[in-house]
Amino acid sequence: MENNQNKSNKIKASILTVLFHIILLLILYFAVMKADKVTEEEGVPVMLGYVENAGGDMEPLGIPAPSRQEAEQEDADVEETAPPVASPREKAFENKAKPQPASKPLITQDQEKSIAADKAKEEAKKKKQDEEAKAKALEAKKKAEADAKAKAEAEAKRKAEAEKKKAEEEAKKRKEAAKANAANKVGTAFGKANANGSRGNTEGNGVQGSPTGNSNEGATTGVGGNGTATMSAILGNRTSSLVKPEYKDNTSQGKVVVAITVNKAGKVIDAQVKSANTSATLRNAAVAAARKSTFSAGEKETETGTITYVFRLK
Repeated sequence: MENNQNKSNKIKASILTVLFHIILLLILYFAVMKADKVTEEEGVPVMLGYVENAGGDMEPLGIPAPSRQEAEQEDADVEETAPPVASPREKAFENKAKPQPASKPLITQDQEKSIAADKAKEEAKKKKQDEEAKAKALEAKKKAEADAKAKAEAEAKRKAEAEKKKAEEEAKKRKEAAKANAANKVGTAFGKANANGSRGNTEGNGVQGSPTGNSNEGATTGVGGNGTATMSAILGNRTSSLVKPEYKDNTSQGKVVVAITVNKAGKVIDAQVKSANTSATLRNAAVAAARKSTFSAGEKETETGTITYVFRLK
């Protein structure tokens, strides 16, 4: 029973809903039709030309009314020349159909100033970025050049050190070879001295010789020894008068280079061993002989050079 009642209520509600919509549609339809009719008929009617039912037979200001034929002719002329009058609805439709020009926003003076200021800021920002980029590129270039220069200097230093080390090693080898050669010659000299025996008024084993060289027999007041010395000097364009050193060590030989300083008059004022590969006795003899040597006068107050002494055993 209750289900039937609910079903009946639903049917009634559906019917009422349908009726409500129908009534609403009818109301809208008649409202639109009425609005269209009112729109088309609105305005004040104006009678033009000759009308039979119009009152009066004279126009204002005493102008006689036109005849019927004249009025009809005027109406025909007006119809031909006058353009068709569109209804308000047609005008609204035409205005809606026409493309409306896009309205441009008005720019005030303050807005123009603001736009100009923003543009100036943007240009200044771009200019600053360009300057920073150029500065970074220049800094990178300088750094690359500095790195290349440092690398080249390091490579040159390495090569110089390698060449210096090589030269030192070669000099060491030559020195060792000269030392071995001198030792070999000294051994030979000892054998020769023993074979000659002892002669002269000297102490120890050896042969007394003359001051100017070796001899199997000589004066008792000569300089003992068993060798000879040769000399050569280098001192600009000056000529030299060298003193021969005393050969007081008959067990050694070798070369001694003495560095000398000569004054304007040609006198040796300083003498020092520059290089040597022989005994101290022969080095001292070379220095003593260098100090006693003389040179020709020169234009300079002092001048430096060298005297080389070569001692050889016989």
